[in-house]
Amino acid sequence: WAAKPNILFILVVGFGWRDVGYNGSTFCETPEMVRLAEEWMRFDQCYTPSPICSPTRVSILTGKKPARHGITQ
Repeated sequence: WAAKPNILFILVVGFGWRDVGYNGSTFCETPEMVRLAEEWMRFDQCYTPSPICSPTRVSILTGKKPARHGITQ
């Protein structure tokens, strides 16, 4: 049996790209996210299917774009 990879997926709702400490925020304290960024890896060029929470969550679960799964608001 091949070993399954350990994947940690963090979905943060209501944050902008600059709202974490490793991108320069001094307002939001995110020490654990800073530690993860320093010790593990970062994805700085990412895509979100929607700037709204619900369509993004459904897209993550279904693998479909909001226009395909129908949740757009």
